Amino acid sequence: MKKEFPTKEKLLKWLKKATSAVLLSISLIGGVNEVYFQASSARALSEISQLSPEYVREGTYVVEYEESEEDNDSEELDYTSMATAFTFQARLANHPDKIIGGLDSLRDSLSDYEYTAKVELEESGYVGHLLIVIPESPEELETLKETLHALSIAYTFPDGTGTINLNNIKMGRGIWA
Repeated sequence: MKKEFPTKEKLLKWLKKATSAVLLSISLIGGVNEVYFQASSARALSEISQLSPEYVREGTYVVEYEESEEDNDSEELDYTSMATAFTFQARLANHPDKIIGGLDSLRDSLSDYEYTAKVELEESGYVGHLLIVIPESPEELETLKETLHALSIAYTFPDGTGTINLNNIKMGRGIWA
């Protein structure tokens, strides 16, 4: 099913009520900025948008979704179980054929994870900020850490302080990814 929302407010109101919808895609129509969501829970997305309103810009949205038999209303989103990654993609001024940054590679590599991404076009190129749900499996967690280290500029895993600090932020190798 597809549904169009003429305003950000109407989208957020619907997300709060759509507890049994499985989200397939959400698109902002006509914007240069890109907002990408890969989350199956409308409630989780609603909570992210309340905590970080910069993820949801003003504009017209189209949502593609399926009805679900399950009621996810009791689902609580735990922000202490989310990693954050920062990335970009740009062309070098003196070498326009050379692209640096791991934005596309990182998003491709995160296809098996639930995450949201805010991608903005800046003067120098695209800048991305991603929130990724930390997997429960130790193998998947290790793969996520390796992926973020290889493809992001910087990344954090929660350390219980509720802040980004020198103990939980790591520098990645994503400039040359």
